Amino acid sequence: MSESNIEELTAQAVAAQEKVDEAKATLKAAEDVLAGLEEELGAALAASGETQVKAAERYVTLSVTHRWSVPKESSDNLLAALKTHQPDLVKESVHSSTLNKFANEMNARDDAPSWWAEVKALLVEKTSQAVRITKSKPKK
Repeated sequence: MSESNIEELTAQAVAAQEKVDEAKATLKAAEDVLAGLEEELGAALAASGETQVKAAERYVTLSVTHRWSVPKESSDNLLAALKTHQPDLVKESVHSSTLNKFANEMNARDDAPSWWAEVKALLVEKTSQAVRITKSKPKK
């Protein structure tokens, strides 16, 4: 391979890399704008009670996730309360995914038993929301 061929290929590779770098910078800027808009849109959807809208052949969906945890100082009391009210849920401890599923189901019920308030008071709930924009209608 001749030296001029190497120089030409090097110049082409450098030019291509510059285009890639520019494209990545443009993409990063667009993603930053989108992230800000998704945050605002999530807040607006949550405030309105809407969870899904359609625009420009895209579906915009708000999903809310509730995660439950147990502070160390409450763990013994929580286990005792769950053993009393939900003995099938507890072995020696309760796995976090089991606790999350159980707490989300109980919290969503309009007819939750009175003991749920006692158990819920021992938990810490963290809520997060995300906006997804898709071309196809999201599954429920």
